[in-house]
Amino acid sequence: FDLHQGVSSIGATVVCCTRIARGTRRRTAVVDDPFVAHQIVITENERVAVLPVNPRHEGPLAEMLAESSPEDVRFRCCAAIKGFPQMMAARLVYIDPQRETTLIAQSMDGRDAVLGVVHIVCERKHPQVAEFDIMVRTDHKGHGLGYRLMQEILCEARRRGLSAVEGFILRENRAMLLMARELGFKPVMAEGDMVCMRAELSGASSSLSAEVIKRSQETTRRP
Repeated sequence: FDLHQGVSSIGATVVCCTRIARGTRRRTAVVDDPFVAHQIVITENERVAVLPVNPRHEGPLAEMLAESSPEDVRFRCCAAIKGFPQMMAARLVYIDPQRETTLIAQSMDGRDAVLGVVHIVCERKHPQVAEFDIMVRTDHKGHGLGYRLMQEILCEARRRGLSAVEGFILRENRAMLLMARELGFKPVMAEGDMVCMRAELSGASSSLSAEVIKRSQETTRRP
């Protein structure tokens, strides 16, 4: 893995914008998360581990984020942020387990490198709706990892009993918009150069039913 390849997309740039609260207090990391770590297949010959984040992942996460391109940081945070790798790694690791989940995809080649990360957080005013953000390492674009991580976090959102998951995506981030639509997200609001995409998780008509997700996980999907 060449760190100078940075962090980027699946297909193009599959990174979703999220808003970072400056001066966020460090919280206790998740220890007894009910999410069960498991393996997924992203290509014919490659398996990765999907597991809930813990404190030992802070360094590898910061390493992954440190090599992200300026465009990736902008797609991820909608702005350039000083100290982004350390700030974001800590933000993703030290979470409030009552309101948040962070899942990472980790290599199984002995290096335990972080290949991707996905996160949801429920706002206090709307506890049944979570905002998601996702980032995948450049050398794993086109492997379907971003799609699979989104499936994993949507399943976790369902397990938590959430009613919807949404994300703010820059209009120019076409790969992310396309993947969101394939996963059942629909545009619900536009604000400047951003689009809010939402997936409804409740109701029999939801395109994100457990059975649909189960079937889609049986094959590798390109984002």
